[in-house]
Amino acid sequence: MKNKFLLLFMLVASIALLSACKNREQAPKEKAMEGKPEAAVPKESPPQAEPSQIPKGDAVRGSAKYAQICATCHGETGRGDGPGGITLKPKPRNLRDASYMSARSDEHLFKVIDKGGPSVGKSVFMPPWGGSLSDQDIRDIIAFIREGLCKCTYTGNESKAPY
Repeated sequence: MKNKFLLLFMLVASIALLSACKNREQAPKEKAMEGKPEAAVPKESPPQAEPSQIPKGDAVRGSAKYAQICATCHGETGRGDGPGGITLKPKPRNLRDASYMSARSDEHLFKVIDKGGPSVGKSVFMPPWGGSLSDQDIRDIIAFIREGLCKCTYTGNESKAPY
């Protein structure tokens, strides 16, 4: 009798847990729009400016965002030695490597940060940050990488870039 009760309890608890997980998966924006008339639900998000049309970033603001988001894997000094990257293979990019970084355009760096490593054929361990960072935040981080870490600018030699 106890086994039947325990089995029934586990079944009910499992169903409740699965139901709770399913409801949790619903995006907060969608939840907020529930029950509202169709006209109130936006059909598309407004188009975003191309990265090259976004104003140049601010390295000081970028430094703070880098410390908050990027340093975990890339390290405080940008050498790819952060605590979150210790076990990753491949290791996070050494952002101080001027020969590598100068061969990457700001648009390329923007895409890597915004869409993640796989968007440019790199590691899946570089996540897409576009959902968490604004375009300006990304530009600020790029400015910090250029001015504070690699101390380099894009040279236009992307096709001849090392590795």
